[in-house]
Amino acid sequence: MKINILFILPFIFLIGCSTENPLPKSKTIVVLVDLSQSTQYEEARNNYISCIETILNDIDEGDALIVMKITDQSITDPDIPVKEKFPIFKPSSTNMLIAKKEEQEFQDQIENQKSSIRNRLKNLLMANQDYPATDILTSLDNASKAFKLFPNSKYCLIILSDMIHNDNLIKFYGKNQQYFNQLLNDFKIHKKFFNLSGIKVFVSGANAKDNTQYGMIKNFWEEYFKESKAILNDENYAATLIHFDE
Repeated sequence: MKINILFILPFIFLIGCSTENPLPKSKTIVVLVDLSQSTQYEEARNNYISCIETILNDIDEGDALIVMKITDQSITDPDIPVKEKFPIFKPSSTNMLIAKKEEQEFQDQIENQKSSIRNRLKNLLMANQDYPATDILTSLDNASKAFKLFPNSKYCLIILSDMIHNDNLIKFYGKNQQYFNQLLNDFKIHKKFFNLSGIKVFVSGANAKDNTQYGMIKNFWEEYFKESKAILNDENYAATLIHFDE
């Protein structure tokens, strides 16, 4: 990230929940990480680690990153592994030499912040955990609320999951198209779609036992996010995070 120090706007540096005016390109990213048994194998977790690296490489000053877990306890688990705001560079002097030195120190601070996040998430993903179910829908509710912590110019939701929801009430495994149609109809009748208006969605790790099941699950989520007013482009629902440059 290169910053033109001649054109710095007078933003205020805050850590935590920010009320400052965001930079025009600043974004808030919420990442949902599936830690259930169905993703507890080396290939899936290595894919998640690779996706985290892609996300961190795209993060810039003024961005915010929140990482939350998808488990069988999504509705009650208060733990948020990452909740961080990246500062905005503001030189203390118009002197070019001083400003250049401060810019380098700022870059080092950003890299240290990313390194800390990287290590925490790698430990989380490599830990031997036992979450038998996958409550993706409740996690989406958590995500819709998390975006409010850091108001910004853009919002991205990244879901690292096989996208196979499986809890006591709703189970995607082995279901047919009629099941998914009825489920969506029930959601529409009872207004069960969470507000994700204007949020760009990326899915990495999507999987299923065969192509037919994969297609039905993908179609369900495409319709779900459409009803939630989110933006899920076809190329952004995949087995891996093909592209993230926001």
